[in-house]
Amino acid sequence: MELNHIKIQKSKADQLLPLLDAIGHEIADRADQLAHVETMSRALSIAPHAHRDELSKLRSEGVVHMRELKRAEEELRALGCSVANLEPLTFRIGDRAKEGFTWIWGTSQVENALAQEQETSTAAP
Repeated sequence: MELNHIKIQKSKADQLLPLLDAIGHEIADRADQLAHVETMSRALSIAPHAHRDELSKLRSEGVVHMRELKRAEEELRALGCSVANLEPLTFRIGDRAKEGFTWIWGTSQVENALAQEQETSTAAP
């Protein structure tokens, strides 16, 4: 289902929600695990010689999480989607310039990206 560079209809965007939900779970889980790896690495880096094996293992885990996040990004791109925001996790569906949509992970409906962008720009000081 290639959606790049086409004007997407809301019904098509709605059909993507289950897949985007699964990708959202993957992104959230990998991001949490990566944050944990980074925290542990910083803590163990105080005495790197004493924790060489643990640090090596953590680096390997970090590489795996980064690779899987990149894979999720590639899956999104193949669907014509992208991550618009990490907090809250928000997906862009279709091309914003061609009246795409956004979806905040965990909500029940997509929003018109162009209308949402206009609301954001008028609300800014």
